[in-house]
Order: sequence, then C-alpha cells, then structure tokens
Amino acid sequence: MSRAFLFLLLLSSLVVQAAPDSLSPVAADKLPKNPVEVWAGYDPAAEPLEVKVVREWDVTSNGHPVKLQLLTFKVGTFKGKDSRIAAYYAYPTDSKGRIPG
Repeated sequence: MSRAFLFLLLLSSLVVQAAPDSLSPVAADKLPKNPVEVWAGYDPAAEPLEVKVVREWDVTSNGHPVKLQLLTFKVGTFKGKDSRIAAYYAYPTDSKGRIPG
C-alpha cells in the first residue's frame, strides 16, 4: 500500500471517531418511564436520516395495489456509531406501481 493511501485511511478513521454523539447515554438511576421521556431533548433534524430500503414488494389490499417497504433510518450517533430504527412503510399505487395523483 502506498503511504498516501495509509495516511488517508488513518485520517478518515480519526474523523469518524471525532464525530460527536447526538444520542446521550442514559444513567441507570434516571431511566425513562415512558416514550415521551425516551425522546425528550431529541432533535430529529440534527442529522440526516440516511434512509435505506431493505426490501420492497407489491401487494393488493381490498382490491387496491399497495407498495410495501421495509426500511431503516438513522436517528443519531451513539458511541461513535449510527443508531438506526427499522420501519414498514406502505402507500397506495396504481397498477404500474406508481403513486396515483
């Protein structure tokens, strides 16, 4: 490997490690008691969502075509790593899989 490549690899790892956490650890004596407390102080616009479609398929519901997606999205950074949530997303489509409108 060239020295320039090794330098860039080292530099990129330092940049990743230096990224500040947007999600704080929870103290054992202050565990949240409900969903409102879990998300208190969370800023959903602080970082990009970075949505990733894991799987996508078409179904019919009550005779109408529907697109289903299993996706993940980033909710923040914790201990230098992305924290992601998975979700199902469904929306009506026309017979060719496009959103009507």
